[in-house]
Amino acid sequence: MRAFLGIAITAEAQAALSILQNAFNMKEQALRWIKPAQMHMTLKFLGEIKEAQKQRLSDCMRSIAGNQACFDAKLDRLGGFPSIDNPKVLWVGISQGAREVGALALAVERTSASFGFKPEEKDFHPHVTLARIESSLIGRKAGEKAKSIIGLKLPAWRVAAVNFYRSPLRAGGPRYEVLEEFPLAGKASRT
Repeated sequence: MRAFLGIAITAEAQAALSILQNAFNMKEQALRWIKPAQMHMTLKFLGEIKEAQKQRLSDCMRSIAGNQACFDAKLDRLGGFPSIDNPKVLWVGISQGAREVGALALAVERTSASFGFKPEEKDFHPHVTLARIESSLIGRKAGEKAKSIIGLKLPAWRVAAVNFYRSPLRAGGPRYEVLEEFPLAGKASRT
């Protein structure tokens, strides 16, 4: 199964990000907006994994999540990969909660590497993807628009769990399904 570990965002945050997407007023085919219901923060993309690997990672994730207290996160700035000037990915980053998300990502990275998963080559930047861009021309246009949007007023939310997601590829793009939730310290478990 194709899978990743990540953090869900609230319906309120998804709705606010949908409004932000609409503010771009860009409908170009080379710009694929992420559906709000699919928005999340990825901690580690695992790729294709076997059930046995999932079980081993799940066992470790219970411990990792249980050692991290619940915390507040707030999306507050637009950015792009590789740069905001010509992004291939347009995203909204966090400042509040960034340290905690980074610590979770580092623990997940170390654990997954110990099981033979390929280490990330780039630095981790906590974010929620708004769009994927397939054209440099559209990327530059989206980057200019992003730089003109100032004073983001997006809701904060309480991060209380890390999720194991399955991400099967479908004709309309991947669909994300929560397979398991790993509660942070102070939250009751749900499977």
